[in-house]
Amino acid sequence: MRIAALQQNYIIGDFAYNKAKILAGYQEAVAAGAELVITPELALLGYPPKDLLFQPAFLSDLDAALNDLTAQIGSVPLILGTVRRHPESLLAYNCAIVIQNGQISAEVAKQLLPNNDVFDERRYFAPGEPSTVVTLAGHKVGLTICEDFWNDRDFWRLPRYDYDPIPPLVKQGATLLINIAASPYYLGKVAFREELFAKEAAKWQLPVVYVNQIGGQDGLIFDGHSMYINSSGDIIAKGAGFKEDLIIGELDIPQNSAHINHELTLERHRPDAAILPRGPEWEKEVADALSLGISDYVKKCHFKNVLIGLSGGIDSALVATLAVRALGTERVHGITMPSRYSPDDSAGDAYKLAENLGITIDTIPIEPIFAAALSSLTPIFGPTPWGVTQENLQARIRGTLLMAYSNKNGHLLLTTGNKSEIAVGYATLYGDMCGGLAVIGDLFKTDVYKVAAFLNKEAGRELIPASTLTKAPSAELAPGQKDEDSLPPYALLDAILRRYLEGNEHIDNLFNDYPPETVQKVLGLIKRNEYKRAQAAPILKVSGLSFGAGRRYPIAQNFSHGL
Repeated sequence: MRIAALQQNYIIGDFAYNKAKILAGYQEAVAAGAELVITPELALLGYPPKDLLFQPAFLSDLDAALNDLTAQIGSVPLILGTVRRHPESLLAYNCAIVIQNGQISAEVAKQLLPNNDVFDERRYFAPGEPSTVVTLAGHKVGLTICEDFWNDRDFWRLPRYDYDPIPPLVKQGATLLINIAASPYYLGKVAFREELFAKEAAKWQLPVVYVNQIGGQDGLIFDGHSMYINSSGDIIAKGAGFKEDLIIGELDIPQNSAHINHELTLERHRPDAAILPRGPEWEKEVADALSLGISDYVKKCHFKNVLIGLSGGIDSALVATLAVRALGTERVHGITMPSRYSPDDSAGDAYKLAENLGITIDTIPIEPIFAAALSSLTPIFGPTPWGVTQENLQARIRGTLLMAYSNKNGHLLLTTGNKSEIAVGYATLYGDMCGGLAVIGDLFKTDVYKVAAFLNKEAGRELIPASTLTKAPSAELAPGQKDEDSLPPYALLDAILRRYLEGNEHIDNLFNDYPPETVQKVLGLIKRNEYKRAQAAPILKVSGLSFGAGRRYPIAQNFSHGL
């Protein structure tokens, strides 16, 4: 059977845009000889629509778009991801519908509704009833939606749900399994997903088609990597990563499922963990994900250009390089804002970076403003010693200047704080946390260096200056200041943060492996700075557990737990 997968990038609520994209992809696939065309999950409205689903006008416009699209579909069936209203509830159904010859011939609702990490589907959707197979082109097809494929009790050590939608479809005689998805990316997930789907296909001895969307939506990034898997569990065709693609694959579909051993089991082995093994090219994967996240956030939020405060340090250098990779040189602008504590080589590194990237750059010294602010505050502060207040004042002056430029010119200001800094509160509220998108807020400092080095290697030349890659990290807010004056070395800090934040490890394990006083200090900083993170810009998610929607902790809490 010749099957086409529309791996596309949608805009939430832009029904005209999404409808036109789906129809164009359908027509191209039919012209190429496809016998079945498939979209990702919620393709017609975009994912995740969140509280738009509670707006009556939104649903009415969706119904109109669906009716119009349905009328234009011919004899080749289209499996479309959309929403259908619940007859007796404010909740809706997350559906896969089959359209053929201008009519909806079948409809299947998502059964397993994730409510963990970044997902909140039980807020919006009612679970579907156990589905029945759908006959398409003479084949019995089991239609599933994203999470419905992720609860095999023979794969997971701790399944999240008490029901698996796949076995009933197999017992009904399904000879092909289809999964439409809006599956967000994080490090290691591509390989993990391939393993899960391949084992499922081999277990049931059935071919599987998996269709995922691509694109950035707020902090989420959808990676594509749609798959065609034969009944032996071999991936025979695969969609591009982080790019739109039309995949047309030939699958041999059995005429019946009588040969399937319904009692077949596999060794249960997979933990439910947020930390997955990284592939050999993980730096490229992360760079592709962040580039897509930047470009789609800018496009979908109707910005044209971006602005970055360039300090000469590694974080702002990486953000600028990724922005150029995503948008091109002409849409990225930098501002360097030296103070009395900025070494001469910092401004030089910022200008060298701008030259290497081909972007424009301006300099605004903050010394006059800083001196005036100190003078104004002296009667209030009195002869208090120099400290974090004066340090943060410099960061907040820089944030004010950047936001002024942003307001005046309509540029989106990109923040430059990394996950290590955000975790322990070393990003200044209303200072370097100013901005509309946190590009590297889900990358630990040690990973920042690795991705930066990869981008230089990818370019075949020095984009980020070597001096930026080798200098000791510093906020440059006090004489001779270095980050490690008040923080553990980043290799140690990041190891603790990764295991505690993403691995959710018990503190006793950390005490066994690291100095207990260091662990206590780090965990105390994490907890005391929850209020800062609640005010942060959206963070592009590239790990199994990012700050923001994926990590929901109370701001006011008892700090003593685990300390």
